[in-house]
Amino acid sequence: MRRRMRFHWLVMGVVALVVVHCVTPLPLPTPPHVQRAQERWEFADSTFLAEARVLYSKNCGGCHRAYPPWEFSLKTWVKEFPEMVEEAKTDSAIAARIWIYILTFQDTTRIPPAIAVPLPRK
Repeated sequence: MRRRMRFHWLVMGVVALVVVHCVTPLPLPTPPHVQRAQERWEFADSTFLAEARVLYSKNCGGCHRAYPPWEFSLKTWVKEFPEMVEEAKTDSAIAARIWIYILTFQDTTRIPPAIAVPLPRK
């Protein structure tokens, strides 16, 4: 009986890890984020950022977890992002939208991230 319970908890732990890995919480654009993005890119409205969020989840989350933009330093993003775009063979227009999303949310010292709604990985 004890052995069966240990196995049960092990399976539950593995399932929990898989679920956490497959559902990535990414920040939603808030008015301060939109304002910040539009300071650099006037076309980057809330719809643009929301669509970029979905593109990021789909394009990057297909191979690995789509990391929240603040999880890495800007220096790391600048190094890794072009490599990932090339490896994933991501269209340059899509990559540009994702890059704007990452840059908008990367520095969270000025704007706190919004409560994220997880995007399921497909």
